[in-house]
Amino acid sequence: MTRRPAPRPASRSRAKPARRAWRPSPPVLVATFERATARLPGIERRKMFGYPAVFARGRMVAGLLRERMVMRLAEPERTRFLAQPGAIPFVAMGRTMREWVVIPRAVLASPRTLAGWLAKALAQTRALPPKPARGAHRRR
Repeated sequence: MTRRPAPRPASRSRAKPARRAWRPSPPVLVATFERATARLPGIERRKMFGYPAVFARGRMVAGLLRERMVMRLAEPERTRFLAQPGAIPFVAMGRTMREWVVIPRAVLASPRTLAGWLAKALAQTRALPPKPARGAHRRR
């Protein structure tokens, strides 16, 4: 009688680990984002990592990630923004994103204040050079 080898323990399995599903943004936050960005001129709406985002000249201006709204701000506005209670730099996968901030609840609760900061983010993003076309920057 031929014996089969014992199955491998689960920890040694070569199967790929299951990807963790990202939680969708709360509907209230999605609605706030949609209202706040509705009047920004010349933006493009698309998804980034499955979450709503707005772009100008190929560069992301602002977007949602789970239960947070983030935006791009250059100096000196970023320093002014981060002085507000609850405002923090945006950290993704353990890395602080240089020009990105997390918008605190107090700003999210004030449509006028939020619109002002998003207008600054849009103006500063538009001042950057256009993002190169995909594949245009590859080495040969």
